[in-house]
Amino acid sequence: MGVVQWSALVIGVALVAWPAFQAVYGRPQLSFAFDRAGDHSGCVLQVHLRNQPVESAFLLQLGVGRDDANFSLSMLVFDERGNEILRYPEGREPGRLHLPGGNAPLTLRLVSCDTRGARLRGDEAGGSRELAPGTYSLRLTASFAQHKPAAQRMFVVTQRKLDSYWADA
Repeated sequence: MGVVQWSALVIGVALVAWPAFQAVYGRPQLSFAFDRAGDHSGCVLQVHLRNQPVESAFLLQLGVGRDDANFSLSMLVFDERGNEILRYPEGREPGRLHLPGGNAPLTLRLVSCDTRGARLRGDEAGGSRELAPGTYSLRLTASFAQHKPAAQRMFVVTQRKLDSYWADA
């Protein structure tokens, strides 16, 4: 076989293999990162959802990119006695969210703290719920196709609300 035939064979194999690599390695891959932002006047406990970029140089050379993630998100929050204090969405199918592959994360601001108190955000009407000092458990589940990546974290609302934090960070 000459150079032209070998080149044609390599290009042909690449054209056949690319859809398989894209289907396997380009699927959405959601990750959760927990963060505390703020200063002396207030703080926010937040979660960053990210559709991780393809990192393999080989796959990038083949043109494999991360597919967009179209998913729904549900959230449960329990107090330290195990009582459910928030279920989102309440009694209905969650709305759909869209997160492009490998781009900036989607940030959920879950708990806002200032000198007036700590508030859990996320009820159906877009309001908030006042939180007493204590330890809380958060469970987030993203659902798309047959995948359900989930994360669970504890957070603490302190007596001095501005000092609230993610407990297991």
